[in-house]
Amino acid sequence: MPTVAHQELCSRMMVPGSERLARIWEMLCDETDAKLLLAMPGTARELAEKCSLPLDETARRLDELYFKGMVFESEKPQGTVFRMPRHLIQFHDASVQWPDAPEAYYDEWSGFMANEYPPWVRMILDAGFPAFMRVLPISDTVKSLEGRLRCEGVENIIEDADMIALCMCPCRLTEKAHDKASREVCIQINKGANYNIKRGTGRQITKEEALALLHECEGNGLVHFTDAKAGLGTFICNCCDCCCAILRPYMKDEKLRGILAPSRYQPRVDPEPCTQDGVCRDICPVGAITLEAGAPCPEIDADLCIGCGLCVDSCAFGALSMRQVRPPEFIPA
Repeated sequence: MPTVAHQELCSRMMVPGSERLARIWEMLCDETDAKLLLAMPGTARELAEKCSLPLDETARRLDELYFKGMVFESEKPQGTVFRMPRHLIQFHDASVQWPDAPEAYYDEWSGFMANEYPPWVRMILDAGFPAFMRVLPISDTVKSLEGRLRCEGVENIIEDADMIALCMCPCRLTEKAHDKASREVCIQINKGANYNIKRGTGRQITKEEALALLHECEGNGLVHFTDAKAGLGTFICNCCDCCCAILRPYMKDEKLRGILAPSRYQPRVDPEPCTQDGVCRDICPVGAITLEAGAPCPEIDADLCIGCGLCVDSCAFGALSMRQVRPPEFIPA
């Protein structure tokens, strides 16, 4: 049974009283581990003293917690400092990549994401938190436009990276969806790459391999996401509307759309070459495109569109093109 310490961990993730999240914590760690987590941040020696544990036992437990995705490291003047996940999303994404997780563990996370995660998102947004991620448009759809920022091109992000790792998609792992090869689509960069390589949850890839994967993801209708800020982030996420912890809330409830910042671009339709084949409507990950019977061309819901460029990329007749609709400062520094 989950202990008081496990319940306190739920509170730290801003989900107090969640029985399901408490069971998730219990599957990951015992009560002593939970107390170690609650004592963080600190070095191994500091945490051993706080929890009245031998240093060697503390080090062993920290190592296990790290590989399960519950602990993160940072190098400070006093040595390696260990901390808990900063928020629920970081906890989810790191811990679902635990290699030895039983099937019941994913079932608990799936249930949590379906039932308790949307209200959590609403609470976070109501509290004034910014978008979790921003959309990266398909580069080929905006390449010819003036004023495109370097941080808006996936190829620029890859080019500027010092280390790149390929990992399993946490959302697809949680939902146990798609085959194993199709789950390995999450690109981690620099600090994120080093973390996953050390944990064994990611493998280093070249820039050429990363670009080839991104192009393949575009062909499979996946949306590119990254940190909701300018500059080089720590990841490029490629996900689908059936699994994504960002797209699903966005589509489910208008009040949850603040979870995702769209790109600065939106498609427009040229009726002349449009054949009304519906490919753009079918590939849109958020259902922002409609095609009424007898209409000369599709209509795009500007409020719902995320500016990913999938519709433009999929149109074989050149009836769709991207245009800039938001200023550069729309992306926070």
